[in-house]
Amino acid sequence: MYMRKPFLRSIIILTLCLTILSVLPFHLNGKSFLWEVNYNGTKSYLLGSIHMMKEDIFPLKKEIEDAFSSSKYLVVEADISSGKTAELLKLTLENANYKDKTILKDHLTEKTYQIVKKKMDELGMSIDYFKTFKSWFVAMTITSMEFMKLGFNPNFGIDKYFIEKGKDKNIVELEGMKFQMDLFNNFTDKENESFLLSTINEASSLGKNIDKMVKAWKDGAVDKMVEFVNEDRGNNSDMEDVFKVIIEKRNLKMSEKISALIKEEKKCFVIVGAAHLIGKEGVVNLLVNMGFKIKQI
Repeated sequence: MYMRKPFLRSIIILTLCLTILSVLPFHLNGKSFLWEVNYNGTKSYLLGSIHMMKEDIFPLKKEIEDAFSSSKYLVVEADISSGKTAELLKLTLENANYKDKTILKDHLTEKTYQIVKKKMDELGMSIDYFKTFKSWFVAMTITSMEFMKLGFNPNFGIDKYFIEKGKDKNIVELEGMKFQMDLFNNFTDKENESFLLSTINEASSLGKNIDKMVKAWKDGAVDKMVEFVNEDRGNNSDMEDVFKVIIEKRNLKMSEKISALIKEEKKCFVIVGAAHLIGKEGVVNLLVNMGFKIKQI
């Protein structure tokens, strides 16, 4: 599941990543959204990503580039390398469209449908184009369009940058795109409708918050990032069950896989959405509880 969140994969992960952060159990002082994990003298790294960025985010800090260069394995949520564009498009068509001859309008209340139609009109898109697409895909499209209006681009996402740069490394997927789509396909219509409405409501405040969020990422200001997302969580209490699935449960599975890789002393450079790393239920804290020595650098 920053932070709420090829084109399709970027918007899906961006939305997942921007959804939620919990209160930190300890204060981390650092200058990057980068953590070092030391296991038996072998160093691996955890980097929090925002999956759509502006070009001016580059060049990245030297410590981030050095950590990447020293690692043999690149571990990501999903492999979105440019060579997989056709595969990801096919996956989208198979999973983001209704297959039972129903359409978007059949899965929303009339009130919500009119809200979505109005938002699409504001973005210069016809809702008719999306009539066969599922509501979660519509929500992610809206998020993506709002970010792009502000000058953000999935091609400048942090994970996208390192995946394209790391073609000589061993790339390991923690989840894959199919897994991430299935998360939403397994939600009820009501849950996905709430997600869609939440996305539209948050779109109005995106412009005044996103630059502050990016600055927090650049400065490694974990506490500031927590403030942004805790506010979001507080404003969407009816989404609590969805949040737990797309963030907290995924964090547990990610942590287990990351732990196994690190224990094999593979020298990993792990990139996941920034929201997954921090917080009481975040990957960093979960790995600390597993006994790993971790520090923010």
